[in-house]
Amino acid sequence: MKKLLSVMLSLLLLISCIPLGAVAAASYGAVYGTVDKSAVERGDTFTMSVNMANNPGLVCWLIDVDFDSAALELVSQTKGDAFNGIGSFSFGPMKAGYTNALWYDFLAMENYTNNGQLFSLTFRVKEDAPAGDYPITLYCSDWDNMCNIDFERANFNFTSASVTVTAPACEHVHDNEHDADCNVCGAIREVPDVPVAGSEATIDFTDKANRVSYSTEQQVWAQNGITVTNDKAGSTTNVGDYGGEGYPARFYKSSALTIEYTGMTKIVFNCDDYKATYATDLAASITTGTVTVDGTVVTVVFDAPVDSLFIEALAAQVRVDSIVVNPSEGGGNEPVDPEPPVTDNWTVATELKAGVVYKLGMDQITKGAVYYFTGVMSGYYGATDTNAALATDMYVEIVSGGYKLCFFDASGVKQYIQLYQSGTHYNFTLAAEGSVFTLDTERNALYTTAGDAICYMGTYGNYVTVGTLKADKLKDTD
Repeated sequence: MKKLLSVMLSLLLLISCIPLGAVAAASYGAVYGTVDKSAVERGDTFTMSVNMANNPGLVCWLIDVDFDSAALELVSQTKGDAFNGIGSFSFGPMKAGYTNALWYDFLAMENYTNNGQLFSLTFRVKEDAPAGDYPITLYCSDWDNMCNIDFERANFNFTSASVTVTAPACEHVHDNEHDADCNVCGAIREVPDVPVAGSEATIDFTDKANRVSYSTEQQVWAQNGITVTNDKAGSTTNVGDYGGEGYPARFYKSSALTIEYTGMTKIVFNCDDYKATYATDLAASITTGTVTVDGTVVTVVFDAPVDSLFIEALAAQVRVDSIVVNPSEGGGNEPVDPEPPVTDNWTVATELKAGVVYKLGMDQITKGAVYYFTGVMSGYYGATDTNAALATDMYVEIVSGGYKLCFFDASGVKQYIQLYQSGTHYNFTLAAEGSVFTLDTERNALYTTAGDAICYMGTYGNYVTVGTLKADKLKDTD
């Protein structure tokens, strides 16, 4: 009896160890996003690709996309090739902060297991986007539209993408107070010294970095203590725009224009030369001061110093390259007959040698003077002075492919001159490693490759700082 009981217990134990039924684990596919640029600046565009991998089989998919509309604007949507020519595909409307894409083939005889790119989205970073990380989130809002041929849910894991918006270094001056929150980069800044009232200053509209804020209602430009505000007219849909690197700002017909600077006695508008009417239409819009037109240059002279000029409504669209307030002489696009520049017995070098002391000087044709690099920065540019005695001693290092320019700063640290590309801008800076320059003996100027362009070091127009100019923007007078 005991033996029989033992056998029965053993059988029961064996039976209890047999699985009652095997349960298959669910197979998950993947939907994921990738971006062609992980770091972007204001005004840049980038593209996000939405892809599928390990597809378990389906006949319908719906993918929703969320993004921050305060920083990103969706500008285009493109179908991918993973399901090209199969079934029906459609995008949802491009809304602020959201879009979606839907594909289906309910007449299919079997599940599709296609993988690859489903679609792509191109975004533009807004001009006033704060610096930071911005996720672009992928998900499915209705799993009934993510199904297989049996109308069962097709399981997928979603992986989103993100971009980092970087802000340029801020050098903008808006007023006399310490304005802690900079509307350019969102970081704490110290306001540079405000220029002395009545001193000469220039604002350059061909450099997008000087447009500190933009919306369809208003754009604001600021540089060297000058602030220019352009407000939209009621009859237009936009305030104006920016033509691109090296092109002038455009201020639309009937919009208002305000120029602010402490102690203005004279304002010179350098209009674009594409149309002669830009200057005459601008002059016709100004009702304050004595207004004259000479070619593309509009000059306004005031009887007493003013801190602002308000133009209520522009007679027509105008395009402006730059504005100069309180020019010491000339100030317009027209060349000034120069006095012989004082060079303090320095001669122009036609060849460069190691072991020789040089001064980096620029013969500024419009100003009629030679300006020498002083070894310090002025914002994004090299500071200069007409007194050669204040210029820093420059040295040449002969390297493979050309020359490097270096000097020793006030602390005895060796500094090199470097030209570099940042987004769509080309900048001058001081660095531990320098650019390799070539001497253009026809222009007596130095050039190098910065990013994707050949760039010269020098100045142009009415500027007196050392900057960077792309070779294809050079004029005979530069």
